[in-house]
Amino acid sequence: MRISGAVILVALGACAPTEKGDCSPKNCIGCCDSTGVCQPGASTTSCGAGGFNCRVCSAGLRCVAQGRCETDPNAITGTGGGAAGSGPSGGGGPTLEAWQQEYVDAHNTARRVATPAPSPALPQVGWSAEAAAFARLGADRCIFEHRSQNQYGENLHASTAESTPTDIVEAWDSEKAQYTYATNRCSGVCGHYTQVVWRGSVGIGCATARCTTNSPFGNGAWWLTACNYTPPGNYVGQKPY
Repeated sequence: MRISGAVILVALGACAPTEKGDCSPKNCIGCCDSTGVCQPGASTTSCGAGGFNCRVCSAGLRCVAQGRCETDPNAITGTGGGAAGSGPSGGGGPTLEAWQQEYVDAHNTARRVATPAPSPALPQVGWSAEAAAFARLGADRCIFEHRSQNQYGENLHASTAESTPTDIVEAWDSEKAQYTYATNRCSGVCGHYTQVVWRGSVGIGCATARCTTNSPFGNGAWWLTACNYTPPGNYVGQKPY
């Protein structure tokens, strides 16, 4: 976890009941109770203390707070388990939205200036629809902590004002000042940086949610961003490259 002013970062995110999104991937069947556990529900059934009606969203949509459906940003990126192509750097994959491309570009910029310079150079990352879907589920929880899972690497970022993808990745990248490659040790927090430049993590997916509860800043609205990485990095005892 990193705290700097009104920004907090967590390397590896509870919401008030009325702010919970859907627990079940893709189809919005079921909803969250007050502890974030998915419970079964029908189109007109309130779920536990969740305070919203469960419903089924049509293709290309996802369920959000109070059971509303909105466009699913992950639906446009296609399928497949690896890193999806991303514009000029992705080699002919599906076209990404501007904010998705910005995450890809910011990560690749950080990887190009990793210190010390990797040899050979680090491969570029691309957008992973699966990692992005997992990041969306994490961000929508509005819980600033890592989930228990091992299929993805994960960086978290919390702030009191919405940050750009570039700002977020640059904040993670700035931790390299606290990382000594020769000894593979941190003088402070550096786990976000090492995940960003982890050689084997070539698929990324990120999502941001505006939250109104469980704020790590005390009160008021805040923004939680989750970026997930595949294959995962930050293995204990291993250098990132």
